Amino acid sequence: MQIISNRLILRPLTLKDLDTMTTDIFSHPEVMQYSLDGIKNRKYTKEFIKSQIYNQRKYNFSCWAIVYKKNNQVIGYCGIMPQLIDRVQEFELGYRLSYGYWKMGLGSEAASLALDYAKNTLKLCRIISIIESANEASVKIALKNGFVPEKTNTTWGGFPIQIYKTVFN
Repeated sequence: MQIISNRLILRPLTLKDLDTMTTDIFSHPEVMQYSLDGIKNRKYTKEFIKSQIYNQRKYNFSCWAIVYKKNNQVIGYCGIMPQLIDRVQEFELGYRLSYGYWKMGLGSEAASLALDYAKNTLKLCRIISIIESANEASVKIALKNGFVPEKTNTTWGGFPIQIYKTVFN
């Protein structure tokens, strides 16, 4: 499975992505600045990748590696994750992008690819995005991709968050 745009390829994560995902995403201070539970180590990253491999096999969706076509490098992840919010099963659009690739429109482009897949392949009716309240860049990505605020002053896992949603017709 691959989802392709002019600049990006979304493909399933593999354990071959472990070093890049650990160094450039999960243990990078700027990338993880708005993570609800902080910087992660290699062990966490490995378990995250394994969980995404499982999700891809079981549900036909997951968080996928974002590959920048210009240099064929993995620059982050983006995809759909099941979440339980207030005892309701939701599907979340999640994304993180390597710091060196910020402010190029790549996060919005990856999010758009994942949303198209959710709508057209998975036939989902609704997607949410859980965003830490101070993360203005993620809010911009959500708004650019048609999300609207649903809950703007709530907590999740004890952290202040906002929940944005988009509904497909």
